[in-house]
Amino acid sequence: MTDFILGPTLQQWRESWKQVELNDAIAVTRELLVVLNTCHVADLVHRHVKPDNIILADGNPERPVLLDFGLSFRKVSEIDFESEAGQEIGNRFLRLPELASGNSQ
Repeated sequence: MTDFILGPTLQQWRESWKQVELNDAIAVTRELLVVLNTCHVADLVHRHVKPDNIILADGNPERPVLLDFGLSFRKVSEIDFESEAGQEIGNRFLRLPELASGNSQ
């Protein structure tokens, strides 16, 4: 079962303001760092963090929820941290120029 989280995505929230208050920006950043640190301590690498994959629960910048763990993986060792050769990373709407040209370095 998946929880239903009511609130705007970080992208929607940002677009609804002409200028985000500094305290709100700091709160979102601080809480997201806590979430990402929790993932990394558990050896979980998200690999798809973007504003559309973050919901602010009840519109509260102090309650970001990270979504879409579809590209994530659990890091077993330092060697496993790298993607397999030829593995596509990201999404179909964003392709980094170096990946499109075949140069991954």
